[in-house]
Amino acid sequence: MGAQCLKPARSRPVAAHLDDAMGEKAPAPSPCVTVATATTIGYHMTVARTQTLVQLSDELLRRLDERAAREGRSRSALIRDAIEGYLHDEENARIDREIREGYERLPTTAGELREAEREAREAIREEPW
Repeated sequence: MGAQCLKPARSRPVAAHLDDAMGEKAPAPSPCVTVATATTIGYHMTVARTQTLVQLSDELLRRLDERAAREGRSRSALIRDAIEGYLHDEENARIDREIREGYERLPTTAGELREAEREAREAIREEPW
């Protein structure tokens, strides 16, 4: 199940938009409205944040809560770290792909390979084993 953004109504809390306990369906979500907040870290540094709503299965939420308790961290901190790691891995994969594509377009020459091997052997000889 993907993320869902709900537009809060001015006259009632956001929770009123969610399915109620009697099983009545909430109205279809309208376009997202971002809620910007700022957190002060230290004396002068401020980090702006936007709140969002993410739907998780009961099992995923249970696992998240167990890890949060084990590490003494909040759900939000764990989710932020997980997203940052996911995006970091994606960026590294993109860079690796571009490097491979570059070498495929301009393959290494035999002379470059010989020079690289010579330099590697020299570096090994210089090591104070």
